[in-house]
Amino acid sequence: MKTLIKILCLSMVLFSYSYGNIKEPHDFHTIMYFGLGMPDNSNPNESDATPMSFGITGYLKNIKTYMGIEIGWEGTMLSSTYGRNNAIEQGFSYNFIFSKPLYIPVEYHSTVGLIIGWRDIRQYCPGGDSYLGHACYADEIPSYDSKLNLGALFTINQGKSLVFGLRVTTVSTQATVGINF
Repeated sequence: MKTLIKILCLSMVLFSYSYGNIKEPHDFHTIMYFGLGMPDNSNPNESDATPMSFGITGYLKNIKTYMGIEIGWEGTMLSSTYGRNNAIEQGFSYNFIFSKPLYIPVEYHSTVGLIIGWRDIRQYCPGGDSYLGHACYADEIPSYDSKLNLGALFTINQGKSLVFGLRVTTVSTQATVGINF
């Protein structure tokens, strides 16, 4: 919970600071990125899979904001499908991104933003287990329980196309690399 509060406070401070110091992007208005983090093997009750993400944001000039979507493979999901009971798997997150350009002297272009979405934490079969090898009884689609997913995204680039960044959520920290087009 303390990490969540720190992320929200940092995002709000940077958002409010950047509002008056906006540097308009010149030719490139879309950022597409891939993120990769380090797995955490310290807790046997949590997934130790490598956290990843893929996202895309576009610049809306009239409101001076980047908005986008992303999917993340992060955190832990307990799965009770295929005859298992609370098996530990990597969770999925589905997020929206709201970023503002920041002014940094020299020739750098950077953004800082808020990630908000939901993360699957449990997958189960309401109708029971399948005896024929399906995920659920009668090939029923599994149900999911979700939880709020919050974070921050920072990107920076000097050239015209390569973008580097840092993505931090309540369940993972990832370095990002992408393109600006």
